[in-house]
Amino acid sequence: MRLGGIQALEFYQDVEKSNFHFAYVNSARNYIINKVENLFNATQRAVMFANKETFIIHRADQDCSHSSGSNDETTDHTLVSDFVQSTYPKQKYLKIVATILEKHDLINEDLFFIQFDNIHLADFLSFINNRFDKKKNTNLIKLCKVLQTKNIKFPNVCIKNPVAKKYLC
Repeated sequence: MRLGGIQALEFYQDVEKSNFHFAYVNSARNYIINKVENLFNATQRAVMFANKETFIIHRADQDCSHSSGSNDETTDHTLVSDFVQSTYPKQKYLKIVATILEKHDLINEDLFFIQFDNIHLADFLSFINNRFDKKKNTNLIKLCKVLQTKNIKFPNVCIKNPVAKKYLC
């Protein structure tokens, strides 16, 4: 009865029987999180049950009024993340760069920067990832300066190029 009795059991069994999902049950604090695997997916939501009420769990940087379904904005934004994940699967810090770029809507659907239509996302990522870059690429430096004027900062560990680090960190 502590978790909510029959209502908690119905919440736990809400998942379709053909699919396998994980649930987290915390009996000390009296709550259940159903579909825990959705916590790691940006497009889907995990649902929590506590005190006979259900709640939608969302990221801290998202608005609480965000709907539980996926919308067109998230599908547009996952394009950048999917590109980074497929092109640089072992670079975990570039995923942070991708989420920051997505948040500020700087990249169009063709993966080119909106203000700099001749700079592709791959060019920018290779520029910030190359710590031994000796040549001065003026277009990429201009892009870094524009990002700096918009107060877009990246974590220091994400930027390996010392020239780019001067503008972006």
